[in-house]
Amino acid sequence: MPYGARCKPAGLRLALGEPLSQATSQETLILTLTNISGAGCDLQGYPGLSLVDRAGVALPFTVRWGGTQMLTTSAPALVPLAPGATAYFGITKWACVGHWRGVAHTFEVIPPNDYYPLSLTTARYPAVGYCPPGDPGHTVNVTPVEPGLRSVLNGHLTGASR
Repeated sequence: MPYGARCKPAGLRLALGEPLSQATSQETLILTLTNISGAGCDLQGYPGLSLVDRAGVALPFTVRWGGTQMLTTSAPALVPLAPGATAYFGITKWACVGHWRGVAHTFEVIPPNDYYPLSLTTARYPAVGYCPPGDPGHTVNVTPVEPGLRSVLNGHLTGASR
């Protein structure tokens, strides 16, 4: 049942989801948004995404909102989040054909229908290699938020239990 109030960034925690076994030369990551507030709220739509290198520079990937052969291509749906509940979304890109031109270790995510980012920095894994324009790995695909991991994966990847 919807709560009628959108989830605000201050009430959400961004984290990495469980690692996945890759079925193609795509690099796929699951990210989660957990409601850490004391009230229920709603998410619906695509999160904004920026991938940032260690120097704090946003790498100029092309971001495409929509799934791929590996992640859901479903339209955004309302995801009610009770206190402590988690929503999921996926990002995927092809491995670089050429050489990396940078590496992103920070994920800046703007929850759907908001303007303020949440940030998650990783020590080593996952590192997302920046591929220059023209390389298939230059585009990062982002799914809408979903109520469960299985909804994001659309049954394509192994290792998903939820």
